Amino acid sequence: MQQLCSSQYEKQGKKYICKYCGNVIETLDEHGENETKFEDIEKEKAESQHKNLSESIENVKNNPVQWLILKLILCVFVGWIGVHKFLEQKFVIGVIYLCTGGLFGIGVLIDTIGYIIELASYSRGQGN
Repeated sequence: MQQLCSSQYEKQGKKYICKYCGNVIETLDEHGENETKFEDIEKEKAESQHKNLSESIENVKNNPVQWLILKLILCVFVGWIGVHKFLEQKFVIGVIYLCTGGLFGIGVLIDTIGYIIELASYSRGQGN
């Protein structure tokens, strides 16, 4: 099976066509047997992306400063919907933030200040 253009294709009838150059990547036979190859490729790509994302998150979790920076950024930009609380696996308070707009902005402000103070303590070498 030949793949072109980094597997960026779309199905048109019984053919897989490259989205960018228009070349035929593969033609299906009358029984559609080759279609399972593409389904397997898509499944492998999705699993690989999930694995890479999981590894990236674990790498950030293992570095407390990066973890704090991530939480701070999320708190500042989307704290009003509680994303930073869901990231900390505090699901109940995350739902409360989601329903109340980050406790009417006050909770987000307090969390932001707390993350900044905690980050400053790490930068001074007093990490927890």
